[in-house]
Amino acid sequence: MDLYRLEPSEIVDLNLEQYWEGIEVEPGIVAIEWADRLPYKPESYLQIELSYTEKGDRLATLFNVGQEDFNLNLDQI
Repeated sequence: MDLYRLEPSEIVDLNLEQYWEGIEVEPGIVAIEWADRLPYKPESYLQIELSYTEKGDRLATLFNVGQEDFNLNLDQI
């Protein structure tokens, strides 16, 4: 989901917390672009930052934010 062009009130109206708090739907994976525009984030989440190296290669950096332990097997990606 891309939040870049949305106004703050439009973001609130999306009720995205339903996806990570298990309200009405089972919690699952939610990918959000421009997540810094969220009024609040879940207690634990995996943050992925995409950038370029000096050579122009793509770089994905993963950060575990919060208490939850994320088990990733990067050999399968």
